[in-house]
Amino acid sequence: MSEVSPRTNAVGQAREVNEGGQLGDALQQSVKSRSYVQMAVRRFRRNKTAMAGFAVLIVMIIMALGADVIASQITHHTPEEQSLLDRFAPIGADGYVLGADDVGRDTATRLVYGARVSLGVAGLAIIFAVSIGAAVGLTSGFYGGWVDSILMRLVDIVLSIPTLFLLLLITTLWRVGPVLLALVIAAVSWVTLSRLVRGEVISVKSREYVEAARVIGVSDFRLIWRHVLPNVAPVMIVWASLTVPALILVEAALSFLGLGVQPPTPSWGNMLSNAQTFWAHSVALVILPGLAIYITVFSINLMGNGLRDALDPRVTD
Repeated sequence: MSEVSPRTNAVGQAREVNEGGQLGDALQQSVKSRSYVQMAVRRFRRNKTAMAGFAVLIVMIIMALGADVIASQITHHTPEEQSLLDRFAPIGADGYVLGADDVGRDTATRLVYGARVSLGVAGLAIIFAVSIGAAVGLTSGFYGGWVDSILMRLVDIVLSIPTLFLLLLITTLWRVGPVLLALVIAAVSWVTLSRLVRGEVISVKSREYVEAARVIGVSDFRLIWRHVLPNVAPVMIVWASLTVPALILVEAALSFLGLGVQPPTPSWGNMLSNAQTFWAHSVALVILPGLAIYITVFSINLMGNGLRDALDPRVTD
């Protein structure tokens, strides 16, 4: 039996160590290449219910953005076009895919234009609310002291005002359009986000990399923008995705009460308000806008739950 020389054995061990080291480096590089965002996207795409909700929302957005094309190429009606001869036309009637309302306006056309208004108001409201809430939360949490005290007392004041009462008061005193309605809704919706962001900022600003950046003279604005904000962004995204459905319902409720978007501009809320008088003539006038609200809110809630799970750092692949 031949003996293995010490030199040969040493070379073999060195080769094994080298190959093992290369393999370890490759594995480490592979792990590093999978960034937090990539892993979150992967987890979200694995969630079938969240992807289904996302797909439905995309369809709704496409319908809202393409309302003009749908009206001109498919329904061949404008949202304000009336035909008293076709009052309460049933679903599938000649020229009316989803029927007509009490003055002969095409329901399908008004639904897609109503999607533009309802989703647009909720979208603008969430943009305004996130902007205000993030600004207040970042400033309060980062600077602390008297700045934090003043801003948090402002938050307490806004929280102490009944939201529904304030919305009813403002919309009763002033006639509001879609943009102003979005601003009004955002004015009472940002406070919860500001507290969430503040708590995250207080945790993030005490970490080593933030302290190191501060030591080398990085400005406060750059610290907030480059180091703090990216770490609190997941909280903002999840909050926004779970708040949009509530804002859609708020807009629909105000329009239903006649205090939101005013006719003849169609929205799902004022379509329901108009239908409550004529539901005995056509149940579809109630079911269709109500179903549109339900499907949209349900799909966004599914997507929001998926985003919450995908962006949770405690969840592993």
